[in-house]
Amino acid sequence: MSPEARDHSFDELTRGLANGSISRRKALRLMGAALVGGALGSLGIREAAADPPGCKRNGKVCTKDKVCCSRICESGTCALCRSNGGSCSDNDQCCSGNCSSGTCAVNACVQQGGRPLTEGECTCAFYCPTNNGPIICQDNPFCSCRETTEGTGFCGYVACSCSVLKSCESSSECPSGSRCVVNGCCGGNVCLAPCSSGTCN
Repeated sequence: MSPEARDHSFDELTRGLANGSISRRKALRLMGAALVGGALGSLGIREAAADPPGCKRNGKVCTKDKVCCSRICESGTCALCRSNGGSCSDNDQCCSGNCSSGTCAVNACVQQGGRPLTEGECTCAFYCPTNNGPIICQDNPFCSCRETTEGTGFCGYVACSCSVLKSCESSSECPSGSRCVVNGCCGGNVCLAPCSSGTCN
C-alpha cells in the first residue's frame, strides 16, 4: 500500500471513529488495510504484489468498478468506499456504513447525534457529546436507549439525577436487571435500571 493510501485509511478511520459514522466492521477493515500496507512497506514489498493482476489502486483513473482493486469506481477514480448517494449492495461499500435501498446514505442514528449499535434491546444509543435530543425507547419519554459497557443497547430509566446513580465499570457491578451504561452525561459510567422498573436503582 502506498504511503498516501495508507494515510488515507488512517485518516478515514480516525474521522469515522470520532463522529461514529462508520460501522465496526468498516473500522476493522480500514485498520487492517493500513496495518497490512505498513507491514508490506517495511518489508520492501510493493502494493501491487497484494493486488489482483491488472487492477487499479485507489486514486487511479477508472471508468468501471471492475477495473479497480477495490471494485469501486466513483466519479472516475478508484476509491475505498462510496460516498453518500452512490449505489450499493451492502453497508461495507459505503463510507457511511449505511446502504439504504441500494443507495449510500448518512446513518439515521448518526444524524440524531446517536451511536449506532448492532446488538441489544435498541440500536441507536444516546451519546452525550453529540446528541440532538433524547433517543427514547418503548415510546416512553423517561426511557432512553443507552450503550452498555458490554457494547449492547439497553432501554434504561433516565428520570434520575446523576448524584443518585451508582458508578460502575461493568454491568456485573449493578443491581439485578440494571446495566452499566456509558456516555450518559454523568461524567462516567453509571448503573441504569430498566425502564419497566420506573425506579432509579
